[in-house]
Formats: sequence, structure tokens, C-alpha cells
Amino acid sequence: MAIESYKTNKGVRYKATLWKKRKRQASRSFQKKRDAEEWLRREELKIDDRKVGRLLGTNMTFEEFAEGIYWKCTDIRENTAEDYRCILNHHILPLVGKKNLVELSEDEWEEVLRQCKKKGQSNSRVNRVHAVASAVYAVAVKKRYVQSNPLTMIDYLETTISDFDYWNEEEVQQFLDFCRITSHPRYSLYWLAYETGMRISELIALRWDAVDFINGVITVRRSYSKHLRTIQETTKNGRLRRLGINSNIVNALRIASENKLSEFVFCRGHGAHLRYDSLYDQFKADQKKAHVRQIGIHDIRHTYASHYVMRGGTIYDLKDLLGHADIGTTERYAHLSPSHLVKKASIVSYVPSVISNVVPLSSPKSS
Repeated sequence: MAIESYKTNKGVRYKATLWKKRKRQASRSFQKKRDAEEWLRREELKIDDRKVGRLLGTNMTFEEFAEGIYWKCTDIRENTAEDYRCILNHHILPLVGKKNLVELSEDEWEEVLRQCKKKGQSNSRVNRVHAVASAVYAVAVKKRYVQSNPLTMIDYLETTISDFDYWNEEEVQQFLDFCRITSHPRYSLYWLAYETGMRISELIALRWDAVDFINGVITVRRSYSKHLRTIQETTKNGRLRRLGINSNIVNALRIASENKLSEFVFCRGHGAHLRYDSLYDQFKADQKKAHVRQIGIHDIRHTYASHYVMRGGTIYDLKDLLGHADIGTTERYAHLSPSHLVKKASIVSYVPSVISNVVPLSSPKSS
């Protein structure tokens, strides 16, 4: 066993070589020394005893563990579970489901991720496949079905925050004016979406018991699952939040509540909650009628966030209003802040000292 360092044009790399009885068994280079050490440790375990720490999963396929053990030992939200199942069924099980859980190698998992990329999946989606497989292995390691996670040494792909679209203030004005003048049945929904930044899934699930008319507050505690097509008693990230609404919206909602047909604030004629697909199609048609530029219905949320920042709102307050779990998600709007460029320009600056004699801005004359 040996680890040697050597220099390349991109910096120092570490080459790990596994020897047994003076014969080289395998070698591999890494950017980090600890990665080289971890690889050597794992390769030694394979040579010394194929079953070390892996007794329970020796005669089990990856699919058998995922279906028979993983789902019984994990506790994740229904929306997340549905997404995990989709990734397992479409991207993972067709490639490695019938293979032995213990014997699946790092190279085989790298091939799975390469196949996902080859099929046109984005880097974010490939990383999602990586994360789901790792989540399965986390349970397998904890329950001693395997010794370690073979995806540990596989790096996640680089991702960039995708561009988003949003309306300017004139476009918002034109669209909402059209809906108001024509007494559009979805006028209040569009209006509330713009002024609160609520997710469409949260607006579909909004019930009257979450509207506080006295204090002008909406409590966001439920969401609609597109996968399960049901109302969930939780938000996307599981966090409850409260949003203030202005008096005009309060009055509009109060009038609507007097003739309510359902427990849902926005509903179909027979009282059931709205359907996401139908709402998506209706929004496209409404934009054409209003003669405004086409955006996606989720972009109303982006419009709210963009206008909030452009009018001086802080990223940290916006994070709470939108219900983001990670500030990194909210920072995609930072470049829209009117103070953003000013702050950047002020990072490096010269502050003249107070002196009696001011030196003119001209080149010194030679004596």
C-alpha cells in the first residue's frame, strides 16, 4: 500500500497503489489525499474478505433491498418519496436493480450517472440520481447490509442556477387589469399569487381556515402534490409560514368568503380544489386574451420575488417569505437589488485623508 504525490498543470495529485505479495493489484489518482486513503482502505477490505461488514446484503439484489428494506427504514415526506420512486424506477433499477447489492462497484455507478447524462438529463437531475442512490446506501450501511457507499468517491456535477422569467410592472398591471375588468374567476388567485409569492401548489391547497381577516394574515401550512394529486398537510419544505396581505385583498377575500362553495378558497364549481394541469392551461389562455408576454404560471412567484428585491427588500426577508430552506436558492434574485451593484462598487474605494495642501491631479514637473 502506497500513496505518492506528484505535480500536474492543475496542481498536486495523489496516486494510490495497492500491493499484495509484491504484485500491484490496482492504482488510482485523486485530487485529495484523504480520498486516496479512503480508496485504499476500501480496496483492502475487498481483498481481505469480500464479506467483511456486508453479511446481510451478500445474497440480495439492489432492487430487493430498495423495495424490501429501504422503504421500511426511511421516513421522508410523501412528495419526496414519490420523487425518489420515480428516479429509482426510471434511472436506477433498469440499470443495476438485478445486480448484487454488495458487489455493485464505483465504476458501475459512474456508468449509471453517465447513462443519465447521455439521455439528456441535466446536471441537477443527474445529481438527484446520485443523491437517491446514496440515500439507499446510507440505510444499507446503517443496517449493516453493506460496508460502505460506493458512490462516496464520485463527485457531484457542477450546476448553475437556471435562468428564470418574470413580468415587469407594466405587464403585471396589464394582466391583472384585464382579469379585474372581465371579472375573471381566477382574478383573486392571480392577484394573491403576485402579492404574496405563494407557490401555486400552496394556493390550490389554501383553505379558509388559514385566512385571518382581522389581522390580514395567511398561514401557509398545506400544499398540493402533483405526483399524488392530493392535498398534503405540509408545505414543500415542511415549514409553516405566515404572510401579510393588504386591505384590498382582505376585502376581496372577505366578499368571496360570504358566498363560499367549499372549504377551499379557490375551487371548481362543485367545490373541489383546483387541478394544477387545468390551471396551467388556463393561465396560458388568459395571457393570450390579455395580450401579455407568455410566462409560466410558476413565474408569477419569480415576478413577486424580483419586484420585492428591486423595490429594496432584503434577500434574508425574502427567504422567509418564499419559504426557502436554503438562502442559496433565494440568492438567485440578489443581482436585481438596486443596492447590489452599489455595494459591489464600494468594496474597493479610496478615502482621501484630511490634509491642508491638496495636490493637483497632474503629473509632477521635473526640477
